[in-house]
Amino acid sequence: MKDEVDNQLNHRPVFYDPTHRRLFILAAVSLALFLLWLYFRIFEPIGLFSFSAFVIIPIRRRFVFLLNRVMLLLLALHYLKLFIFVLSARRSRKQDNVINMPKVCAIIPAFNEEKVIVKTVKSVLASDYSRIEVYVVDDGSSDRTAEVIEKAFHGDGRVHLIRQENSGKAAALNRGIEAAEAELLLLLDADTVVAPDAVSLMARHFADLRVAAVSGNTRVGNVTNLITRCQKVEYIRDFNLIKNGMSHLMCMAVVPGALGMWRRTAVQGAGGFSAQTLGEDRDLTMALLKKGERVVFEPMAFSWTEAPASLSAFMRQRFRWTYGTLQCAVKYLRSMFSLRSPGLGFLLLPDLLLFQTLVPCVSAIGLVTNLFEPLQSELILLAVSFCLALILELVLYLLAHLFTKERPGVADLLTIIPQRILYGVLLTYLIFKSLLTAFIGGGVGWNKLERVGNVDDTKQNKQSYLREAMR
Repeated sequence: MKDEVDNQLNHRPVFYDPTHRRLFILAAVSLALFLLWLYFRIFEPIGLFSFSAFVIIPIRRRFVFLLNRVMLLLLALHYLKLFIFVLSARRSRKQDNVINMPKVCAIIPAFNEEKVIVKTVKSVLASDYSRIEVYVVDDGSSDRTAEVIEKAFHGDGRVHLIRQENSGKAAALNRGIEAAEAELLLLLDADTVVAPDAVSLMARHFADLRVAAVSGNTRVGNVTNLITRCQKVEYIRDFNLIKNGMSHLMCMAVVPGALGMWRRTAVQGAGGFSAQTLGEDRDLTMALLKKGERVVFEPMAFSWTEAPASLSAFMRQRFRWTYGTLQCAVKYLRSMFSLRSPGLGFLLLPDLLLFQTLVPCVSAIGLVTNLFEPLQSELILLAVSFCLALILELVLYLLAHLFTKERPGVADLLTIIPQRILYGVLLTYLIFKSLLTAFIGGGVGWNKLERVGNVDDTKQNKQSYLREAMR
């Protein structure tokens, strides 16, 4: 009876579990009390500064001055962190093909994916890796997902269809892992188009028995408007270049669901995919880091995914990502500054909590404060800082292309300016929304995106894509 109760507690979503909620509320209340103390400390007439030059400045201006300095310091630390990650990044090393290639099983969870699933399976079967099978797990789809798979791959012994009642993505992945007969598991989303050499490039890393998972290099394959182009820039710079450096520092944030290869024994040793968070891929990645396993990044293993093309779809997806990241950070908070998993405890968790959560919140409060108390010198300082940030973002984007030997397009370079402004506003709003939702304890669903099926087929071959980029 006790084991059954413990099992139910271990599968409660983060922030529904009373332990997680109490921990989060305690942290939020502690931060609020600290800010309240700081407020009274700053507004004390001469308590903080003893110099007459500061005393004569109105209290509100003093507050704006201090908040701007804190904001700029945090932003400077953020970009210093990014460049440390970039300095740690490495190009992919060429290695001879392994003659005795281990078998790879590709697992694709699918829920109402009839528009894209066939294209995804065909891209996997077109791989230059000969020993590969595909398991499609139909998670209770209400459309023709199962039917189109049966029709397209009837008689192909490499493709297996598994049907189950709708149980969620984590359950579908675990079901596929149970059915697959291989030590290496290629897990990908139903809309992912895989480059022909991606599987072999990822599989070679598992010659090192310390490697538990390998992340591929996912790109946006449906650049149709400003929203998708902004995401293209983000994927190239933030999701892949920074991830490259983090992998060499043993703190890679996530092996994405779009394209990742996992060692079966490592996944099973970490308990499989959990339904406790909305970021099941990030959750398992952090579980592996906690156990001291190696998680690496292969920059030349390309795949293309369908990004949200409308603002509403983008907001739904990013709220799920933001909330799921917050859930994972709280779930593994006890590993903060742990010597057993230094990459997770000293690098990844502080990055998630400080730079991805606190810094945007402080920046938003600082900018709003400047609007209520506009000071010419402070506004000039912030404008210069913003321009420097744009230059740094541009440098990071160019470095990302350098690592993959590509030539960036002019349209992508011009997108960095609106992308910086748009993302700054939208993602900060989503962080506040996630914090409020977590504090209240409201429910958050999966908010699955409606597929269009417009990932460019011509980019399936990475070499033709690179030649196109070099024109």
